[in-house]
Amino acid sequence: LEAKTPQRPTKRAEGPQESDGLAPRGSLLYPPAPPPSLQKDAARRSPNRSPSSSDGEQQSAVGPDGSEVVAVMQNFSHSRAFHKLTKADLVAYAKLHHVALAMSSTKRELFEVVRRLVQAKTDETQ
Repeated sequence: LEAKTPQRPTKRAEGPQESDGLAPRGSLLYPPAPPPSLQKDAARRSPNRSPSSSDGEQQSAVGPDGSEVVAVMQNFSHSRAFHKLTKADLVAYAKLHHVALAMSSTKRELFEVVRRLVQAKTDETQ
């Protein structure tokens, strides 16, 4: 079996534009990509536009003292807490406790760090 891919449009197929030599920039098949600065701005704004889940799991759970993170870690199983907390929540809680984080920390690694911090905090209060 031989699958044939459809032919890409060429200058011959475009018609009237071939008379001016080079095709003008606006005649590209796809519009040009936005400049990188706009892409970075859009990436920063995208989580704030609308949460993707209806129960608000994507919203930040870190207050001034991180009590929401502690509550989630204590009241839910490890698996559920991992899915409820965002990476940003974990980073913010770790920074509240002055923990130096590597730039390449995965969410799983951050979760373990925060889990140990919460465990140490609850051991102190008991």
